[in-house]
Amino acid sequence: MAWARRCLGSEAEAQDAVSEAFERFLRARPSIHSDDPAALRAYLFTILRNCMVRPRPRLLPLDEDIMATIAAAEAETEPLWKTTSSEDLQAAIVRLPEGLRTPLLLAIFERVSHRAIAERMSISTLAVTMRLFRAKRTLKRLLEEQRAQRAVRGGAAAPEQGQPAARRARTARGEQ
Repeated sequence: MAWARRCLGSEAEAQDAVSEAFERFLRARPSIHSDDPAALRAYLFTILRNCMVRPRPRLLPLDEDIMATIAAAEAETEPLWKTTSSEDLQAAIVRLPEGLRTPLLLAIFERVSHRAIAERMSISTLAVTMRLFRAKRTLKRLLEEQRAQRAVRGGAAAPEQGQPAARRARTARGEQ
């Protein structure tokens, strides 16, 4: 360890190199045909030297100002689930293509198994899983778009009373 520390100039890098060398040595041990301690020590030092010579990515320490900026940016944006109303969620679900909306509604709201959804839709279980993944990803994108539009307008516009969310969503898209 001391040799690695002197060569590398850093305690942390020396520990990384020694750990990697021991890991490689233990993996290679079954294929080593010698029990001579001097030969094993020489082999271990060769592995350590190779680990120390191999270029490794260096992580730069982050400036405190950068860390404060990152923390402030993360604190500014609330999670999507905290800022989404049920009306926004319904409007986004209505905007999903039928092939994505159906498995999502069945799986999430009706708690139907993937196998049962596959049978109902005459598709494979893998296709159901893929469609659910795509539906969730698309739903997230739609909700983020709604959040961005609301931010541009300067806050949430009051929904028209007495009009179902699905109809409001169609009206917003210019459909009847």
